[in-house]
Amino acid sequence: MRCSSRLTALAGLLVAASGWAASTFDPVSGTGQVPGREVQTLLGWTDAQFQERAPAVSFSYHASGHFNAVCAWTNAQGARMEEPRTVNMDWQASVNSSLRHDVRNPQRIEGFQLLGFGGPPGTGAPVPEPGAPCPGAGGLTGTWLAVVPQRHSGALSARFGGQDVRLPF
Repeated sequence: MRCSSRLTALAGLLVAASGWAASTFDPVSGTGQVPGREVQTLLGWTDAQFQERAPAVSFSYHASGHFNAVCAWTNAQGARMEEPRTVNMDWQASVNSSLRHDVRNPQRIEGFQLLGFGGPPGTGAPVPEPGAPCPGAGGLTGTWLAVVPQRHSGALSARFGGQDVRLPF
């Protein structure tokens, strides 16, 4: 095998391995998985430190967004009213997790299973959804008709000892 062919084969293995080891996260359900190596590397731990400290690692998700939406309601005179609104959303929620152990060596921690959000978002407003209630004028309750995301971002973080590190997913 020529040198360039070997390098190409090695590069392919590295790409395949790095894709296999990446975090997965569903920001709607709060579920997924995080390889231990990812947390270990981002926190600068040795393998022994990771094995000792992993049970104390926690996870959270922070999301922010900017949406254009239309709120519709019926006023006191029975007329249908619609009003375009700009909604900014910024919230954070804890993510429940459990340790994932190596099947060949049950004492060895190999990563984390993300089990869903730990409760309602801790701060901020929820993303408006068509059909959900919205505040109409004069204290009346309306319904969101249309919601168009303009900008949205989210970050999954691991926390240990007051230090947060952002995880790619």
